[in-house]
Amino acid sequence: MKLIQQIPALFTVLLLIAGQATWGQAPSNWVEIKTEDCNLPRKERKKIHIQEVGIKDTLLIGQINQFIQEETQKDSMFRKGLWYLYVIISSDKQEDVAQSYYINVSMISLKKDSFYPKEKNINVDLSYPPFYAYVGGRLVFIRNYALQDAVCYRYSEKSKRKLRKLQEPFLEKTRKEKAYNMDGTLAFIDRHARLEHFKLHGGKTIIIYKDKNRPPAVIPDFNN
Repeated sequence: MKLIQQIPALFTVLLLIAGQATWGQAPSNWVEIKTEDCNLPRKERKKIHIQEVGIKDTLLIGQINQFIQEETQKDSMFRKGLWYLYVIISSDKQEDVAQSYYINVSMISLKKDSFYPKEKNINVDLSYPPFYAYVGGRLVFIRNYALQDAVCYRYSEKSKRKLRKLQEPFLEKTRKEKAYNMDGTLAFIDRHARLEHFKLHGGKTIIIYKDKNRPPAVIPDFNN
């Protein structure tokens, strides 16, 4: 598998401000996976559904709630109800580690179509999480990249459409934007442009040890 970070060819501006990146003319899809030698199901009835789940790890729920409180205090957009959260379940464990999670926020929207429509082996579905949940009224995507690396799958159009709808309240509103050529002539009009944000840092890693007498470790990103 080859990881592709998509960047539109024209009129894209990336601003790195206080550890936060903001896209103008947002990419069609932030991360897509190019899948080699993998027979992916095309028929809708063979595709799997993105599932809403409940989080049973009470420590993780507590850390997500604390993270929400911290973001509410320091981020004005978060106080307005923007940003969804994502949790990455780590597959890279040390011998003494039972489980580890990474928590952060994003405002990158899920897309219906690939930025590379002519590429037959681009699987846009892998930009979608297999699971989602709600904690403290906030949408939380749950990802496990070990699963993504091990098997090939596609999600049903119905479940992807539902998740895009659920994500919408946590994103900036779309608006009409005009893009111009170097000579000042109008190149195109995007009637559904959206500023999309993600944080390079600001998340935290939670490590749970096999030794139950050892307290979990909470490690913030270096510039928190």
